[in-house]
Amino acid sequence: MVDANPQGSLASWWNRRVAETSLFAAVEVVRLAEPMSALQRERVNLIVLDTPPALLDTIGVAISVADLVLIPARPIPHDLRAVGVVGEMAEATAKSFGFVVNGATPRTTMALQAG
Repeated sequence: MVDANPQGSLASWWNRRVAETSLFAAVEVVRLAEPMSALQRERVNLIVLDTPPALLDTIGVAISVADLVLIPARPIPHDLRAVGVVGEMAEATAKSFGFVVNGATPRTTMALQAG
């Protein structure tokens, strides 16, 4: 797990965990390439990278080092519009991407339209 979000929500979640699995690192996005390369040299097979939701420069850096871009979105218009923007950024760099709707109330109109 790599937290590149200045808000530190992933770090906060990590610090509350009791499980001993998974590695964690908090990094500055401007220095993202080096820790990602170090993790790959250590043969880490899966890296989950958390970015801030609206800082497109930061998201662009994260996309540049990603193999897959997974975009979480709540079923609200603002989040769903952002999926398109980040998806276009991923497409421009030929990265595979998808999105996950979270926080949805089942069977509501917005949740059904988001799917």
